Amino acid sequence: MAKWNFPGVYIEELKNNLIPTVKSLENTAVFLGYSEKCQNENAQSIQNIPTEIHSILEFEKFFGTAQAEKNLVIHDFSNSGEDRFQVCFSGAKSKHNLFYSVKLFFENGGNSCKIISVGLFKEIGETITANDFKTGLEALQSENGTLLISAPESQNLSETDFYLLQQELLEFCEIHRGFAILDLPKATEDNYPNIITDYRAKLNSNSLKFGASFFPSVETSCSYRYDESAVEISKNGFFHPLSSFTNTQISKYKNAIDHFSVIIPVGGAVMGAIMKNDMNIGIWKAPAVVALNQVIRPEISMTDSDQQSVNLNLSEKPINCIRYFAGRGNLIWGSRTLAGNEIEWRYFPIRRLANKIEKEIQNSLHQFSLEENNVKTWSKIKSMASDYLYRFWNSGALMGAKPEHAYLVLCGLNETMTEQDIAAGRIVLQIGIAPVRPAEFIFLHCSVLTGKI
Repeated sequence: MAKWNFPGVYIEELKNNLIPTVKSLENTAVFLGYSEKCQNENAQSIQNIPTEIHSILEFEKFFGTAQAEKNLVIHDFSNSGEDRFQVCFSGAKSKHNLFYSVKLFFENGGNSCKIISVGLFKEIGETITANDFKTGLEALQSENGTLLISAPESQNLSETDFYLLQQELLEFCEIHRGFAILDLPKATEDNYPNIITDYRAKLNSNSLKFGASFFPSVETSCSYRYDESAVEISKNGFFHPLSSFTNTQISKYKNAIDHFSVIIPVGGAVMGAIMKNDMNIGIWKAPAVVALNQVIRPEISMTDSDQQSVNLNLSEKPINCIRYFAGRGNLIWGSRTLAGNEIEWRYFPIRRLANKIEKEIQNSLHQFSLEENNVKTWSKIKSMASDYLYRFWNSGALMGAKPEHAYLVLCGLNETMTEQDIAAGRIVLQIGIAPVRPAEFIFLHCSVLTGKI
């Protein structure tokens, strides 16, 4: 240390012996879809620009609200004793459900997400295309967070475009270490077994472990936005415009429409539950057996035997169900990826945890790009990775009574590298983890003692 012999300003250079750290990346939910508008506060277009929002009010500020329906009809079966109304669609309904999906995301615990508007609403009955979504997906390439991606309007694409987009989402997620929340094609109580069989056969991808599918669609507490001038009332065999009735009767008809529930894919609600789970516990915790808010019921009721073929057939692509249980609500009943036959990646919390670890360590290694390829550098890298993984073990994400049982970190000559690797300027880090797995099957062995004790 220098001696300070007279007043003045001194410079002393200190050696930095601190262990480098791994910077944590945000877990980010992303929605792609069409919107009523897409402008920022300066009236500039934000089409295909990831835009962060923290509430449904912010969504409305930048992207508008739901598209107004134009083909609603109310069948009035009222008599002198009671009002009886049945609301239904008399023609095509809007293909745009992004607003409702994002609303359910926030209702189920999501605190922020990024929206990519792939364009403005199409006219009702007009076709939407996978190319618009692919352009929006390309805008995500510069995003550096751990992404959770959904495109709820994919259900309204043509069959060819539906599978094309799902394959694009899965491949994007493998490349960028994200994860896709996917929805199945529309189905009914009668045809859903065939829909699921077709879905498994037609979804061809080598990236199945980077996505999970959820089924069925759900009836929600949301109400459709509609064009009052287009509403028709069917009464006594004749159709009448809504405006032809008294104010009292119009109020009754409007109330009937307000109770005509929006049915949408469940992905938005699932995304909200996952993000809430990430914040409260961690990315490694499955959101299974979580009750969904603002969901009245699944569109298709599933039993244990129904789910056996949907979720538990590991030779096929497992599909996670939304099921209603009395006293417990509508639950996310499964946490499997589409890669059911890959033991390591069967559960999506494990895949997402691995994504986060891989991406965050990869980003942290850039600081060593120009370091000397020697024992000192390898030691720094090993210490950095070990400290990082220790935090996951200490939080309960990794199994093992001791850290050495939970993870493995190797980096060095004759460990992960040869003399040729070093001569070529390569540093190879190898890590292994023992993640906690969801307990899908709980067995109870019960005995009955008879006689006197």
